[in-house]
Amino acid sequence: MKVLSIDTSCDSLTIALKVEDKLYSYKSETVRQGHSVSLLPAIEKLLDDAEISINDVDYFGVTVGPGSFTGIRVGVATVNAFAYANKKSVVEVTTFEPFAYHNFDDKIFAIDAKHVYYIAEKFNNSLTYKTAEDGVLPDGAVEIDVTTLTPEALSQVVEDKINKNQTVDFAKPFYMRASEAERNKK
Repeated sequence: MKVLSIDTSCDSLTIALKVEDKLYSYKSETVRQGHSVSLLPAIEKLLDDAEISINDVDYFGVTVGPGSFTGIRVGVATVNAFAYANKKSVVEVTTFEPFAYHNFDDKIFAIDAKHVYYIAEKFNNSLTYKTAEDGVLPDGAVEIDVTTLTPEALSQVVEDKINKNQTVDFAKPFYMRASEAERNKK
């Protein structure tokens, strides 16, 4: 099985290409030029390293949010284009899932989104989502540094979802609140 997974939800760029049991990965600290400029060349390099083409990929995984509105759109649009062109399935992953995946305890995870927290509550191995609009971190919450996402963790979650047949034809962005432009318009 060949699986290409990408995360463009934050300032860093994470890509995992799993070909059978071998992982080819790319991780940037921050993308200075933007994901729209960096993503395709990084994918092309991984495909070249693995000596396969985009047509050989069996599944495409993408982080759908929450996170950067523009970053999420770039990742989702790219994966949807690849999947559509190659008639392949997509796996949607939330930004929280790779961090909660190996955590077997019920917990509250939080992402600082500038004056608001995105919250995921894990209970019985499922996540529920909400926002803390007051900017106050809930008691007992574990704050996630989204830039620490590893290609290995992203790849594991995507493969697990493939094995559970949790695929879709097209990924949809997962926005937990309106964009800054939409909020300022009101």
